[in-house]
Amino acid sequence: QTGDPRMMDKFEASAARARALDPASVAADASLTLAHTERGDLAGALKEARDLVRRRPDTVESHFVLSYVLRYVGLVDEAVHECDVAYSLDRYTRTVGLRSCAVAFILRGDLARASDYIQLEYGTDWARALTIHTLVGEDKKAEALRITPPRIPQWNSYDALLACLAN
Repeated sequence: QTGDPRMMDKFEASAARARALDPASVAADASLTLAHTERGDLAGALKEARDLVRRRPDTVESHFVLSYVLRYVGLVDEAVHECDVAYSLDRYTRTVGLRSCAVAFILRGDLARASDYIQLEYGTDWARALTIHTLVGEDKKAEALRITPPRIPQWNSYDALLACLAN
């Protein structure tokens, strides 16, 4: 976690309040599970995510959240499967950061499939960063250098990567 802990506290409190107002809210449950994952409660988050999929197998959010937690616990193949389920439910959604499924495919070495998820955020700094990553992985250094460097303060390693590629 690289952000301000107070902001995470506010996020978690807001999600808990949303759950209290609407106990059936998939978005509230998903947000709380994401918060628990980011705080390092992986066992609790995995239990919550699996329960959410059991209760709501018809939602993109439930499968995405399970994929996110599975990725964090190192179960990449299972994470990829859940990403595919979420994507099949609605491939055009921008729900709860479905774009981050690209990371699971990158970890698995399936750079072409990662691109499907990167395209969900086409043109953003995040998408540029992961596109550079995949192009380098495909040994397309010249193409990677043509991409405008992402401006994500906590990801300044991309500046170093591009400098290395240029030299």
